[in-house]
Amino acid sequence: MRTANVMVIGAVSVLVLTGCGGGEASSSPPPPAQAASSTGGSAAGSASTSAATAGGAPVDKSSAAATFGKTVTKDKVSYTVSAPVAGKPGASSVSDGTTKPTKMAVVNVTVKNDSAQAISPTSLTIKATSGGETLRAVLDAQQQIKPPTAEIKPGGSTTWKAAFVADVTAPIAVQVSMIMDTVAVFRQ
Repeated sequence: MRTANVMVIGAVSVLVLTGCGGGEASSSPPPPAQAASSTGGSAAGSASTSAATAGGAPVDKSSAAATFGKTVTKDKVSYTVSAPVAGKPGASSVSDGTTKPTKMAVVNVTVKNDSAQAISPTSLTIKATSGGETLRAVLDAQQQIKPPTAEIKPGGSTTWKAAFVADVTAPIAVQVSMIMDTVAVFRQ
């Protein structure tokens, strides 16, 4: 089980490192997907890739298209993403490991686990796009915008803030993935 978790962490890291460029050159890799508070679960879905797009980025054809605030359930795990709101980057905000962002869009992500297995927080990936560009993730420990730390137990749920360098007046799509399989793409 420990080896499987290390492999998942490595796979998620590769996805995050390749998917969070945001169109600006950077000397350090982007941060991983954000997560924070947790009270519960597990389950991994499977899906195939297609040429469908969300905000210009490739999207999994079998994933659900959802409106912000709606819930999508796959393999007994439910996902909800709130509409992006403008956030004020704090003194500790960073967008690529070192750069302080000047603007950010913040969403709340909720995952409810009704499966029989715990979900490792490292198996969840949140990615955002706007205008065909992948948005850089923002981390800010003071504002509780940071990676997850606890498993989501069966019957439990977790909600966290995820933030991206973006202007909320532009259309934003937020993609939720579980172990490299896109579950849903949320947008207006």
